[in-house]
Amino acid sequence: MCRFLSSVTDQMFAERFLFLINTRTRNPVAAIVRGHFPFFLEIDILFVFFRRPRGQVAQQLPARLVPIGVGKFVWIALVDHRNLARTSFDVLGGRNSHSVPMKLNFAATRFLFFHTLKLRKPNQVYVQKVTAANFGRKEDFARGAIAENSWNFMDDCKLLPLKSGGQLAYVEYGSATGTPVFFFHGWPSSRTMAQLTDAAARELGVRIISPDRPGIRDSSFQPNRKLVDWPQIVEQLADHLEIERFRILAISGGAPYAYAAAWRFPKRVLAVAIASGAPPIVDLGDDSGLLSLYRRMLWLHRCSPQTLRVLFYLAGAIARIRPPVRFRPLVFKLLKLQPCDAASLEDSVAFEACFESQRRAWRASVKGLTVDAEIFAAPWGFRLEDVDVPVRLWHGTKDRAFSTRVAEYVTARLPNCTTRYVEGEGHYSVPIRHMREILADLIAV
Repeated sequence: MCRFLSSVTDQMFAERFLFLINTRTRNPVAAIVRGHFPFFLEIDILFVFFRRPRGQVAQQLPARLVPIGVGKFVWIALVDHRNLARTSFDVLGGRNSHSVPMKLNFAATRFLFFHTLKLRKPNQVYVQKVTAANFGRKEDFARGAIAENSWNFMDDCKLLPLKSGGQLAYVEYGSATGTPVFFFHGWPSSRTMAQLTDAAARELGVRIISPDRPGIRDSSFQPNRKLVDWPQIVEQLADHLEIERFRILAISGGAPYAYAAAWRFPKRVLAVAIASGAPPIVDLGDDSGLLSLYRRMLWLHRCSPQTLRVLFYLAGAIARIRPPVRFRPLVFKLLKLQPCDAASLEDSVAFEACFESQRRAWRASVKGLTVDAEIFAAPWGFRLEDVDVPVRLWHGTKDRAFSTRVAEYVTARLPNCTTRYVEGEGHYSVPIRHMREILADLIAV
């Protein structure tokens, strides 16, 4: 129950729910709200409640919160039976090896909390019943809402123990019995970026397997890892799933890992599709085709790597914040996205798949993302000319992260490559708008 109470407090803080205190009487007199939940209507309720004697307030506040927690737990246990098999659960969606992530529906909890404040002597059984019923409503957290939003907060993550120690986290999308395709997420990102493929994969009969790279989100951190260490991890995952031959789809920063797996296992990898892929940066004679931010990061990596690591930790403190929906246009402007990218990210599913996967990666481990970035700037350990597997490159003509000149450079070095330049599309819009074409072409190879 303490976990529930602390979660409510954390969420109130996250939503900028602050009290103004009368310095003379020490009583709360108003509330300032800077989140996206309308608390203004409840100020009078708070004012009336906190005007009661302090001893009565201290005694009655837990009596109103605890039944809500019990009722919520009962509802979760009834609706999501998987939680019964675990030793703990986290109402805000954090994951550990003993819990199934469950997002706290704050709107419903807020309603119940203020509802009980209006009761002079709340009956715990009554509050628990109201809680279970309220969280069962479709507009709050019903079964339909879980099915619709489960990828966002509660992806069905699985953990694979690795031979080298630690564990690998992965999730599956699409058709469970379909053509197997391994998905390698971009940077900074994590396994749930593969939600971009789910609708198309279900339609085409494709089974998507999306792992977190070591040190990212729920996969164990591996010190001193290199790019060429990745194929052995993919091999263990494929053997565990009893998949002999498979295809690979990679987006952006996942491209080097796709090339490494194809280079190491040319007989098991049937084909590779790359959308907006990253090049071997060390081999580039001219880095003017890279995003200006990437060029600055490369300069810092060469001149002062410790400074770059500090900046990553500072960036992580900001990137782990979930912006309200109304601030998304501002996020697009700050990132200086191309109009085509901003337009494609207006779709909430696409935005969550791209940016929520980033946020959760930053939130879980900045160190893991830092090592992942350093791998991009290091020699890969093999040549692109040695990747003797059919490769399909998809690249937007308005990609600002990696220009078409970079894509042409990669195409020239790959011995078996077909490149499609998508006119008028950018770094994000290519995988968002053309995922069905990309998957259909990949499984046809």
